[in-house]
Amino acid sequence: MAAAIVLCLGLGGAGGWLARGMGTGGVAPMADAMQAYRLLAVDHGLGLDISTPNENDLRAWLSGRVGADVRLPDLADAGFRPMGGRLFATDQGPAAMVLYDDGNGHTVSFYVRPPGAARHLLPRGEREDGGLLANYWSSGGHNYAIVALADSAGRMAAQRMAGKAL
Repeated sequence: MAAAIVLCLGLGGAGGWLARGMGTGGVAPMADAMQAYRLLAVDHGLGLDISTPNENDLRAWLSGRVGADVRLPDLADAGFRPMGGRLFATDQGPAAMVLYDDGNGHTVSFYVRPPGAARHLLPRGEREDGGLLANYWSSGGHNYAIVALADSAGRMAAQRMAGKAL
């Protein structure tokens, strides 16, 4: 009986040691997309790698960087036009972001990256963090996010853009 108790305690301790940190919640979905938006559109800490409003040029640039034929959302009827794009390095592989502007200081981003080695694809979702709103989903083997400020103008633009995307 004592041997069984020692064995159970030993297995429980070893299992707990191996599982430590597994239930900490991990990284929130598309946190990298929100950080990229914050760096580029909010803090203005980075510049664009390509500056052009031409959607065909941006689509070719984007597809060549992330290895997928990506269709850009058309937001002309919402007053947004693409400004350009930026490439980012992530743990999952190369990511790219296209930044849109409405001419009144409001920006929205379209972000795409591979799911990584674990093939972690996302269900459609939405979350707020630090004054930003992200709508995210997976399609065609890639993860996507639309990010904007969480204020009313940003929220409307992000939701409209997410509805038009893929």
